[in-house]
Amino acid sequence: MNPTVVALAMTRPAAALRTRQGPEAGVPAFATIQDAVADCLDAESRLGRIPAGTDTTKTTLALVGTVHHLG
Repeated sequence: MNPTVVALAMTRPAAALRTRQGPEAGVPAFATIQDAVADCLDAESRLGRIPAGTDTTKTTLALVGTVHHLG
């Protein structure tokens, strides 16, 4: 996993906000986190900050799963 991708996904205010709001609205926390990270990676891809052709769906699953097991 590219450390830059991890840093981008973990430091985006919008991702952090959605992560906090999800459980309060009754949304399962893991799904909220996964959606926020996917949105962030998609945006970063459109901006050219992660390599073109990166499979953001698979990268999201790998990133969220790894972070979950580190916690």
